[in-house]
Formats: sequence, structure tokens, C-alpha cells
Amino acid sequence: MKKELIIYGLAIGINRGAVLILMPFLVSVLSTADFGLFNYAQILFQLAAPILSLNIIVSIAREGADDPKKGLFVYKKFFLPLLLVALLLASCFHLFVNLEENYIYVFALVLAAFESWHNMQLNVFRAYEKNWRFFLFSILKTIGLGLLFIALYYYDHHSPLHYYLGLQCIWFFLLATIFHFIIIEESEGDTNLSLIEAAKFSMVLIPHSLSLWLIASSGRFFIKEIYGAFDLGVFSKFFNVAMILMVINSGLGVVLPQRIIRDYEKWSKYLFRRTFIVNYSLAALAMFLFLSVGIVIDSFFLHILDIDYIKHGISFTMIFSGFFLLGFYYVYSNILFALRKNKSLAIVTLTTAIFSITINYFLIKNFSLIGGSASVIITYGVYWFFTFITAAKNEVKLRKHFFSETGVVLLFLSSFYLLHYITLQIVKLNLV
Repeated sequence: MKKELIIYGLAIGINRGAVLILMPFLVSVLSTADFGLFNYAQILFQLAAPILSLNIIVSIAREGADDPKKGLFVYKKFFLPLLLVALLLASCFHLFVNLEENYIYVFALVLAAFESWHNMQLNVFRAYEKNWRFFLFSILKTIGLGLLFIALYYYDHHSPLHYYLGLQCIWFFLLATIFHFIIIEESEGDTNLSLIEAAKFSMVLIPHSLSLWLIASSGRFFIKEIYGAFDLGVFSKFFNVAMILMVINSGLGVVLPQRIIRDYEKWSKYLFRRTFIVNYSLAALAMFLFLSVGIVIDSFFLHILDIDYIKHGISFTMIFSGFFLLGFYYVYSNILFALRKNKSLAIVTLTTAIFSITINYFLIKNFSLIGGSASVIITYGVYWFFTFITAAKNEVKLRKHFFSETGVVLLFLSSFYLLHYITLQIVKLNLV
């Protein structure tokens, strides 16, 4: 599992963390406002992707865990119709909106279509356990995009934001096309799978997938609407730095569904979960320490991020803490997934999304950027708790050890704030 977690964690982290990886370059060539809008476009297309694709990646993942050929069968039947529908919607939007004001939304729809295609392909790789193919796809997706951005910058130092988004669309399409021809070489085999049932299973979880992105992104929507693109850019900087923990979390999101389905008895036992909790917490603590050292070095010498740690450091720590709590959600949500309690999971996520939108609006309106940061840890804490309670209703073995597991989590959580205090004192020394 460790090897898979490293491969998939790095792959998904590189795949979804393009803005973070390219951040030193992007903050150098884009204004703070344009950097915020670029982040906004990334949020929008990942939010729209599961809706446009009917969330069919869920069926590819679930059926592929039982039999890889079933996952491939679903991919081959669904990818082209869903892609065409998504691009048709983007075309209609292009015709009927004012592009000068809403071009971000057109690009987001096109990128959502290609992102859906990418995710379908990646789930086929997972089903066939093509770990290195999965990794290669993710590397090419981000590194290739970075090289294109650099080439555009050297061609024209003053290229507007929509040139960068246009290049992203072109690269996403080319990459998906190349890997599609690799995928269709796999033998499909005979399946008795009902496409209608596969679609139903996926569509039930559309509110779940949509809610996941609302939980993660609603704060940035409100910051943009209430305070504008510049403050969105500032918030996005320390939000993206904290998101490095999602390298691990994304790996968990990929590896755990199949592992828990196949080794359910192990994961339902406390001692096995406790080992996971401690190992994950140690990895998160090491990553937080690494980031803290990086922030100190940047504050003293590099000044790339241009983040006022004294003002925004606590926001960074709260966001990181929220992502830390999200890691434990993956265990309990995938226990529900293994038990096929997808409706219960969807209800929990939708409820949390509504809570997240409410608390984000209240805290951001009254406390600005620090309110948006506080809402991250509060929301993910609530999400973790509700998911555990729901899982415990369906798996009796979970009920006995909630306080033991929570104690370990809180112990490590407190260590982040101790490290934050130490980092803050070191940064202050630079100002004396």
C-alpha cells in the first residue's frame, strides 16, 4: 500500500496541484488579481466536471475495483457522448455571454469537459493497476502545461490571462487524445454490466461530488464577490501553500477505495486504523515542518510568495489543519463506499456543503480572509465528525474507539499550532 500511496499521492498532487507547482512562475508573470482569477477558473472547472460527466468516474472506479474490464467498458460507452455534450454547452455559453466580462466561465466549461475525460482515463488506469501510466499522465499534464506557459511568457512578456487559459485547454485536449489511444488497446472482454445502473450509481453521487468542491471552494467564491480579485489572489497564495498536504490526501482518495473494498475486515479493526492514523499524522507533521522552514527561508531571502506571515500565518495554519482533518474523512467515507451506502455519504456531504456555504459567508463577511481560513478547519472538522457517525451506524466496530482515535488526532493537531508559534517568532526576528 505504501508504494501505491506514494505513486498515486504524487501523481494526484501533481495533477491537481498544478497551480501550486507553477505558483512561483505564475505569481511572477501575473498580477495578484489575475493570479486570483486563474485560481478561480481552476476551481470552476473542477466543480463543473462531475456535473457535465454525470459523475461517471464513480462507476468506473467502483466497477473497475471488482473487474477492470467493467471499468473499461463503462469508459468506452460514456466518454464520447459526455464529452460532446460538455463541449456543446461550452459553445452555447460562448455564443450567449459577454466574453469581455465572462470569458473565465467559457474557459472553465471547456476545461471541465477535458478534466472529465482525464478523470475517466485515470480511473481506468487505477482499475488495471497501471500505476506508472497513471503517474506519467499526471506528470505530463502539469509539466507540459508549465513548459507551454514558460514558452508563452518568453514569446510575449505581457500575454493576457486568457492566453494562458487557452493554452491550458489545448494541452488538456492533446493529452487526453494521446492517452485515449493507449487505453482502447486494452481488451474489453464480455460484461453483463447494465449501463443504466452504472449511470444511476454515479448520478446519485453528483450532489456528493459537487458538495465536495463547494466545501473546498465556497470561501474563495465569497472572497471574490465581497472583496474582489486582489484579495482572492492574496488568499489563494497561502491557501495553495497549505494545499501541499493534498499530495498525501489525494493519494488516499485514490488508494483507499479499492484497498478498503478488498480488505474490509482489516480496516474495520481499530488497531489497523490506529496505525494508519499515527502514520498519516506523522507524515502531515513532517510536511508542516517542511513548509514552515520554506516560509522562513522565503521570508528571509527569496520573497517569492510575498506573504505577510505575521498577518496571514495563522490563516495558513488553520487551512492546513482543515486539510489534515480531511485525511481522516477519507477512511470513513470509503467504509461507507465499500458498504455501498452511497446515498448516506451523499446526504452527509450535501449537509456539510450547506453548512460550509453558510459559515463561509458569515465569517468572510465579518472577518475577511481570516474568517475564510477559520471556516476551512471548522467545516472539515464537522465533515469528519458527521462521516464517522454515519459510518458507525453501519459498522458497529467503529463505535467503541471514537474517543481514542479523536485523542490522537487532536494531539497532532495541537502540534501544528506549536510549530506555527515557533515559526512566527523566527519570522519576527527578521523584522527586528
